[in-house]
Parts: sequence; structure tokens; C-alpha cells
Amino acid sequence: MNVIRIILAIFLPPVAAFLTVGVGLHFW
Repeated sequence: MNVIRIILAIFLPPVAAFLTVGVGLHFW
């Protein structure tokens, strides 16, 4: 379980940033 949390902690921030930029570009 700790490994999963570490992986999520590493990969979620870039994905969230990418989705935010993608949505921003899509609507703008």
C-alpha cells in the first residue's frame, strides 16, 4: 500500500497540472 501511495504522490501532481492546463487551453 505504501508503494501505491508513493507512486500516486509522484504521478498525480503532474497529471493534475496537465489536466488543468489542458482544460484551460480547451476552454480558452
